[in-house]
Amino acid sequence: MDKNVYSDVALKQYLLGETSEEERDQIEHRYLANKDFFDQMLAVEDDLVDEYVRGELSASEREQFERKLLTTPRQREKLQQTRRLLESMRAHTLDAKRAKKRELEKSTSWFSIFGARRIPAFAGAFVLLLMFVVAAWLFIRERQLNSELQRRQAERAQMQQRQQDLQAKLQDEQREKSELLQQLQNVPQTEQPKESQTAATVATFVLPLTLTRGGREAPSFTLKHDVDMVQLQAPLANDEYKSYQADLQSADGASVYRISKLKTRKTTNRNVLLLRIPARLLKGRDYVLKVSGVAGNGQLEDAGFYSFRIVRN
Repeated sequence: MDKNVYSDVALKQYLLGETSEEERDQIEHRYLANKDFFDQMLAVEDDLVDEYVRGELSASEREQFERKLLTTPRQREKLQQTRRLLESMRAHTLDAKRAKKRELEKSTSWFSIFGARRIPAFAGAFVLLLMFVVAAWLFIRERQLNSELQRRQAERAQMQQRQQDLQAKLQDEQREKSELLQQLQNVPQTEQPKESQTAATVATFVLPLTLTRGGREAPSFTLKHDVDMVQLQAPLANDEYKSYQADLQSADGASVYRISKLKTRKTTNRNVLLLRIPARLLKGRDYVLKVSGVAGNGQLEDAGFYSFRIVRN
């Protein structure tokens, strides 16, 4: 976080709504997590209210203050209390000045009547009076400060409770998010492939069995342009293996498509292998399908060759 966020100037700009969204998020996360920073923000807010009451804010700052900090009854009541407090302080100060002026006028009058020798007595009386006024003002001020302190403590308790509620809400949201992510990860993604297979156009070609590569003339199969999948049906001479591997190769021996762990399927009179190949992989050329059986030791053994030609239409 930027250190400027901790300054009173940055907090004043935040309270007046003059910070960016990123800085506002940083300040809010900070005062929710740090009590000292929260106290600092409350102190800056009090100073801002005092400056507004004394008329020390600029025109734009006063407009922002009234729009941001006078929107709730609590904020308006806080402003009124600050105004009354300042007016009370000004009134006590003005009364003290007036009393001092009257005492000076009396002292001057008595000095002209009784002479300079009575000045010490009048000065002592004036000092006692001034001390009484100051003591009374301090007493009133102390009561006002105690009342203000109690109100601030109540507000702080409310803010702390709100902070705890927000933190609990944030933890609940994070837990719900984690549970949703876990549920999404556990959902089997089988619906879309099924729909794709159902909607696909499939062409089935039955391949003649050749025990060796190139053992007989290759049949031709016409593949239309609107076909999505080609299903090759390869009959087997025997069914002695638990699984098979099929490797579709071009005439020059290059592998085009390979699939393993194939199982045989029984038809009316023989066992066959069924494998589906995307039609886009098949060009107009000759192909050889090499089928290998997986022995008990994991080794591959030749189980048959199937030569054919594809004609694109």
